[in-house]
Amino acid sequence: MTRTTPTSLLDRAILSRAAVDAFTKLNPARMMKNPVMFIVEVGAIATTLFLVPGLAPKGLFGFQLQIVFWLGSAFLLANFA
Repeated sequence: MTRTTPTSLLDRAILSRAAVDAFTKLNPARMMKNPVMFIVEVGAIATTLFLVPGLAPKGLFGFQLQIVFWLGSAFLLANFA
């Protein structure tokens, strides 16, 4: 019986590959296969566009910035997993 060394989840090779894959999975054509994540991605893009001055109601910049952050991190981390 041979012993193998356990691989850590925090291995540099595993994390770098997962990070690259997370960004390649942001392609809308791939996202359409998962409708929930596709809607989250579309929502993140739409709220990001509303950060452009003149497109959003006044006084909501901080709130919209927070929504952009949470939606963006949600679909990026979901792809990372």
